[in-house]
Formats: sequence, structure tokens, C-alpha cells
Amino acid sequence: MCAQTSNGDVTYGGAQLCQINVVNFWDSPLAQSQCLRPPAWWLHKVIPARGREAPIPAQTSVPERRPAKSELTGLSALLTPEECVVLLIDHQPFQFANLHSHEPTMIVNNVIGLAKFAKAFNVPVILTTVLEARGGKLIKGLQDVFPDQKPVDRTYINAWQDKRIVDLVKATGRRKLILAALWTEMCLAMPTIHALGEGYDVYIVTDASGGVSAEAHDMAVRRMVQAGAVPITWIGLSGEWQRDWARESTLADAIKIVAEHGGGSGVAFAWESQLLGASSRNNPGCSLPQEMQRPMYKRFRSWDSNGPSRRELFLLAAGAASATVAGAPGADARAYVDHRPARNRSGLTVLDIGTANGH
Repeated sequence: MCAQTSNGDVTYGGAQLCQINVVNFWDSPLAQSQCLRPPAWWLHKVIPARGREAPIPAQTSVPERRPAKSELTGLSALLTPEECVVLLIDHQPFQFANLHSHEPTMIVNNVIGLAKFAKAFNVPVILTTVLEARGGKLIKGLQDVFPDQKPVDRTYINAWQDKRIVDLVKATGRRKLILAALWTEMCLAMPTIHALGEGYDVYIVTDASGGVSAEAHDMAVRRMVQAGAVPITWIGLSGEWQRDWARESTLADAIKIVAEHGGGSGVAFAWESQLLGASSRNNPGCSLPQEMQRPMYKRFRSWDSNGPSRRELFLLAAGAASATVAGAPGADARAYVDHRPARNRSGLTVLDIGTANGH
């Protein structure tokens, strides 16, 4: 019979047995004296390694997430022309000579496209150069967008240290800066970080800027983002400014700029205008055969007869370049539409494609 004495010892038939902790039985003198070995499943699943505490199951934690509502989200986070000012920094020959993060022709194309969009949307643009006498004048294509504007020539690498530039920005009363510069790691990073510290919202146009290497450009962008800047591309910016295909006041200019500087997007617009019959007067071979026009146009008609379709608005914009619309050679699309207006509920003048074709 087993019995337990007052001091906790266990006896069996009058003989004293050693008290054993069940959990540590395999480490007890009794188990070791009998050369007993625990089974493998016991070693791996029950007994922790010697000299270590038994592991405590880790508590499941929810990763920290940014609040759903912040100044970086929602409709108000998208840019509008009325709140922006553009600063284009040092797009000069010397900087282009050591530009290796991008193909130089791409930066030339993109910064000119950005400048044209800013002009079309009446966004103030400030041009600046550094040591123009040695680094060269602003590239011609960019200066031609603003032929009457003299770039601010400075000695500071950090443009935001030049009081003239800061005063020009302040005079606009706008707090959202759109910056593009050569080089990214110097002439873009410095004013971006400086202006952020003064409470401005800074958006860096990464594909209208470039550095001396891909790594230099990338590291500079990362540093600016870490400081609070928002990266954007010139096409992305133009989309936020346009926002609505029914915004007729800027649609014609937007289409024209994309056609000139938008690469594949410009080619796609030209193709779409061909499919819709808006071919050039000087290239009548691009027009669709007459027998194909009626079914093609019917397929492209808006399902909502009360409102213009995107393609109808595109036709209207494409006419700004004196395109041939609906078999009317040499007619300006806008003049044609104004001649035979069709009003929708919002009062917009739209092109009735069926009427234009005489069907």
C-alpha cells in the first residue's frame, strides 16, 4: 500500500520512495539509475530543453494600420488645379549631360508635357536655373511653353533657400507644391525637404526628374517620401487635374497634349479618332469606308441618351485640331457641334453622332 508521510515522502509497504515531479520524471535520479529514456514524442512535445523555460504561446497581435480617414485619403486628397503651384528646377544642358537614371529624351518629353498641362489648367509655374552662364539656359522646348517668363537664376543648390523663389510661391497663396528637377538627389530633394519643414504639401513628379544614376534617383525619392513628400507622375497629375471627361474647358488641350507627349496613350487617342471617323483633312485615307460608319457609330453610342458618352466628348476635343468629323472635310468639330447643338440635362453641348452622319 502506498502512503504519504507528514513531510511529503511516499512509502510503499513501509519502504520510502523518492518523491518525483511527474513533469521532470525523466530527469529524476530514479529514471537515470535505470537507464530509462523517454520516448521521442515526449521529448519533442512535452519536456522543454534542459535549462530553458517552457515556451509560452505568443499572443496574436493585429498589425498597426493607417486610419481609414486621413489627409492622404478621400476625395480631398486628390489634386485640383486651383490649389497647386508648379516649380520646375534646373532642366539645363549641364544637368542633362550627367543624367543616367532615365533616358534624357523621356525627361525632356515629360517635363514639357507637365508644363503644358499646367499652362492649360492655369496653374502658376515658376522656372528656375542654377548658374545659367555655365550650366546653360533652360531647354528650348520648356522655355517655349512660357516664352515671356525669365527663369530665376540662382547660386543656391537648394532653390528653397533663394528668397525670390519662396516669395513667388507665397504670392500665389497656394500650399501644394508640384516639384520636378535635375538632379533628383540634390536640386529636388533639398527644396522638397526644406519646404515640407515649413508646412507645404509637396508632390514630386518623379518621371520629370532624374539623377546621376538609377540608385541616386531611387534613394532620393525614398528619402523624400520618408520626409512626407508624395510621389506622382506627370500623366497621373494631369488625370487628377482633368478629373472629368465632361470638363470641356480643358478637354481639347488635354487631348492635344497627350497626343503630343503621351507616348502610347497619344497613339491610342489617334487610333480612336480614326475609328470614329475623325481623320485628318490631309489624310483622307484614314477615314472609315462609308458603309462601315453607320454600324460603327451605333455601337459607340452612349447607352444613356441624356448624357454624352466618353467617345462623343473625345470627338468634340479631337476637332480642336481641325479634324474631319463625320464626313465633313475641313470642318472644325466644335464649330460643327455649335451649328447643330444637342443639349443634355447638364447643359453641355454634345455631338449627336446619328445626326452628324445623316442617319
